[in-house]
Amino acid sequence: MILLAPGQADWALGGELIAAGLIASGSLLAIARMKHGLAADDLLLIRIFDRRGTNVVVMLLFVASGIALASGENAGLYLLLPATLVAFVSGVLNAWYFLLPPSEGRRARNSGRED
Repeated sequence: MILLAPGQADWALGGELIAAGLIASGSLLAIARMKHGLAADDLLLIRIFDRRGTNVVVMLLFVASGIALASGENAGLYLLLPATLVAFVSGVLNAWYFLLPPSEGRRARNSGRED
């Protein structure tokens, strides 16, 4: 939605992308802290959607894109393409795991693993 505002200066768009990336990163870290003390079913659902690696990559690409735009590099917008692709693939995989959860055997093996 940030990109849809017409007539923005590159530095303003860069600042907005940096802010969006940092705010989203902060909310993802807050969610990670809140999962302690939840029921096992809730933890399973959070584990499906909490893919820290992909979330961090997407947010870092947003912030890097904003920094590049704020510093006057128009190529900063090209960093949004891999961010969008990673987010899209992650979303599809999350939907897949949500609709077709792992079998009980695999869930038991992964329950001892820390994310």
